[in-house]
Amino acid sequence: MKFKQISKTFSDETASFAVSDYKATTIGEFVDEVLKENPKEWGKIEVVGGYECEYRYGELLSELPEMIMGRHISEIKGHGGWGMMNYIIYCK
Repeated sequence: MKFKQISKTFSDETASFAVSDYKATTIGEFVDEVLKENPKEWGKIEVVGGYECEYRYGELLSELPEMIMGRHISEIKGHGGWGMMNYIIYCK
């Protein structure tokens, strides 16, 4: 997974990113990828349309509805820094 900064660095040392080169094609696969590849990270995973879950250190703290886990991803953006990353998933 790669991150390209698309905003200035804010005063709290966070920034917005375009996320690319992830292996996942569906929301469920992406959630699994984040938890496995970034076990020291924490934040939220939001799906455009009003769904979100929280994660911390390789574990989900809340769940996304099962009915959306198979939706295909069209784009992912992120915002974070210092071990925190919030992801926004756009679906096809």
